[in-house]
Amino acid sequence: MKNRRSNPRIGRRLLAPGPRAGRAASGAEAAPPPLQPPPLAPRAPAPSPGLSPQHQKLALYAGAALVVLIVLVILVLSPTRQPLELVPRGQILVQVVDVRRFLDSPVYQVLATASHPLLRALEAKEEKFRISLRRDVTAVVDTDDSTILLGRFQPDLMRDCFEQSIETREKEINRGRQVPVQLQIKQNAVDGYRYLYCDEEGVDHAFAAVGSSVVCFGDRWGVRRFLKGRAGVRGDALDDPPFAAAFSRSLARGAFYYRLEKPGGRIVASKLKDVLGEAGEGVEATFFAIAASRSSITLAIRFAARDAAAAAKLETQLTKASSQSALRPLLGADAALALTRSEATVTLESSIPLDGFDEVVERDKRGQGANLILTLLAS
Repeated sequence: MKNRRSNPRIGRRLLAPGPRAGRAASGAEAAPPPLQPPPLAPRAPAPSPGLSPQHQKLALYAGAALVVLIVLVILVLSPTRQPLELVPRGQILVQVVDVRRFLDSPVYQVLATASHPLLRALEAKEEKFRISLRRDVTAVVDTDDSTILLGRFQPDLMRDCFEQSIETREKEINRGRQVPVQLQIKQNAVDGYRYLYCDEEGVDHAFAAVGSSVVCFGDRWGVRRFLKGRAGVRGDALDDPPFAAAFSRSLARGAFYYRLEKPGGRIVASKLKDVLGEAGEGVEATFFAIAASRSSITLAIRFAARDAAAAAKLETQLTKASSQSALRPLLGADAALALTRSEATVTLESSIPLDGFDEVVERDKRGQGANLILTLLAS
């Protein structure tokens, strides 16, 4: 297996300290909170002074066992849904990246070693929002019309970033213009949540911060929908029946990336259309999840069909030799494929050996074949 050390030029820039958007005003730098911070486990009960040494030991063992049990329950049952709860119902696509898990994954190491253009898109996000992904952000959520960041931020600095983006756009509009335009930043509120926006001269940008842990950038109506969802006025992504049917909590829990798409979404429409054929007409939503281990990279695709009959038709389509031949170049020539069906859902899982992922990345970089994993990460 090739050396996985990150390319210094890209790795240093992405991971080096940037603007202090996520730091406290003074003191040591604080890491961003995890996606679902578990509650503190109760202390083990102190042994009663009247108990014998043997009974004291039994009491301590029982207390320790109780603590372990509670921690295990928290780890197993803690919801993976939190980022999706921030996404308002009615989207065509929702994409979630667990930033820390991705940056620590062998996938990132291979991309950095190869200086793949995909990482330049991450750098562009850092520059756009003036943040450090590693230090400030725990998750990036993209929707049809907004980007939601979870982590630890300084809202005033994020607001400055938004205002600067309007000023930059204003300069672009006024370049070579005799009568200068001055773009106005306005303020409004949705159920007590304030947001800033500009909707003049074809510019439609908006920004909102919810405390210091969630910020949202997008167009005006995208940010308004986000705030309506936050206020409980509008349902969230998994209140949408197609998304709820396609979503897999267990697959999302182990993934550093997952995506939900309805028909019309770019990945299904462009990359899987020929593979699905007429059977794709019965698919109401598709869920993608990417996970990595020390030895392989796994992509799971879960299709939510209209009914059991549509799912059976889709299963038949995906087992055809022609479909398998079309899938393998997308997933990796050596990918192991597994297909399962349960009522109205069909799940396709593929696994690429990590040793062969270097070649996949290099071919994609040279434009010699699109890999579905890299296409998802770049979308």
